[in-house]
Parts: sequence; structure tokens; C-alpha cells
Amino acid sequence: MKALIWIAVAFFSLAGSAWAVPRTVTIAQLRAHPWRYAEQQVRVRGQINQCWRWSCDICPEGMTPETYDPGQCLGIRFGLFEPGRSEARDGLAIEAAYRWTVITISAHFHPDCLASYQTHLSRRRGGQEVEEVVCMDRVSHLRQARVLAFHSRKTDRTGLHNRDKGDRLHVATGADEVAMLEAFGREWPSGVLEKRERVALIQDKPSVFNSVQREGYICECLKETSCGELWPQWNVAPLVGLAASPAPYDCYNMLEWDNRWRLLP
Repeated sequence: MKALIWIAVAFFSLAGSAWAVPRTVTIAQLRAHPWRYAEQQVRVRGQINQCWRWSCDICPEGMTPETYDPGQCLGIRFGLFEPGRSEARDGLAIEAAYRWTVITISAHFHPDCLASYQTHLSRRRGGQEVEEVVCMDRVSHLRQARVLAFHSRKTDRTGLHNRDKGDRLHVATGADEVAMLEAFGREWPSGVLEKRERVALIQDKPSVFNSVQREGYICECLKETSCGELWPQWNVAPLVGLAASPAPYDCYNMLEWDNRWRLLP
């Protein structure tokens, strides 16, 4: 009798473990047929974009900066690195660790904010209105994500950036370069004591505060040799102050208003 009980316990334990095994799927499958995987644990491989403010996307591995389409990606939220630590601080650590990486994850799939999922629910209910779901920005479709395997890391040039036409950076010259470097030295005197290669960059259009005339960055090279052609070409706001690997630079946000450049604290 005891033997039968132990066999039964073992059987149901194995069955429970089998149900807990995540289903291996692609990002395209999750987006095309979200109702098949809703509220399930899934296993997905893809590349992480640049991340910004505790929000990351996982995208198809073959996507490039030239073919980048957020509509083919899914929002991802990683489980905390250190339970008990502030979510904001933990989020920055997570972003620095996984930005521009190709990884395999296990996560819980929540498709509520995918339009195709809402359409499917409406059809199932004969066209009747379904429960209203309000989706804000930075939606996380894959939650409590856990990294199962690390495959590779891309660079800031080959990785995916959230950007629009106004995010392009160009090197400041003449009076702009002088004014930006002087403002940086005036407001961050301890920083300029370090003899590092620096460049002043201006963004095509500001992304913060309506009162700002222009937005830019002072970037410092972290390499022992020159950064040369490695300086950023796009808005680096998510990287400011992080010295974020694998970027070979660290940047400080500069804003111009009332015709004067200032270091953003």
C-alpha cells in the first residue's frame, strides 16, 4: 500500500513539473496568436533593445537598426535582481546588464494590451464589447522574466534604439562646442579634473521640457585610446550616468535655455 502511495505521489509530482515547463515559442507566434499562450509560462529567444526607465522590449534576433519595428517586439519586465531593493535602482541595474543582449528567457505572458488579443475576445463573444482594458505606455507583455541563457551582446551601433527622426546627434562646433564644454567645466568641476577625451553633441530636437531650446550631451571616452568613430549617433538619454557597457563612453545631459547651456542635474 505504501509503495502505491509513493508511486502516486511521484506520478503527480512529475505531472505538475511537466505543466510548469514553459512552452517554447517565438515572438512572432506570441503576437500572431496571443490567445493560445495567454497567462502561460513561455520560453522565448530574442534581442533586448536599449531599455529606458525600467522598460525594455524583446525583439526578433535578426532585426537590425535599419529594420527596427517596435510593432514586432514585446514589452518585457524582468524579475528583481535583489528582492527588497528599490525597484528604480534595481531597474537601472537590470537595464545595464541586459541592454543589447541576445538572450533566452522564461516569462509569464500577458497579452491583454495586444490589439489582436482584444479582437479575438470580441469575436468569441459574438461581437459584444469585452471588458475595457486601459493600456498606458511601456506595457509589459512578458512579466517576471528570468534569463535562462545568454547568447551574445551587440554594441550601441548594432543594437536597437527607441528613436525618432529628432533623436539624431551631431558634433557641436565653434561657439556651441566652447559654450557646452565651459558649462560642463563650470558645473562639474571635479569631472573635468580627469583628463579624458570629450566630445560635445547636440540633438536634432529636444526630447524634454517645452521651454528648452536645444538638448545635447557631453560624452567622455572610457577607453585608454581615442573613441574616434565610436561616439554615439543617437539620443543616449537611457545611458546617461550609467557608463553602460558595452558603450565605450559615459555621457552627461546638457540643456540650452535662455541662450545658455547648462548641465542637467
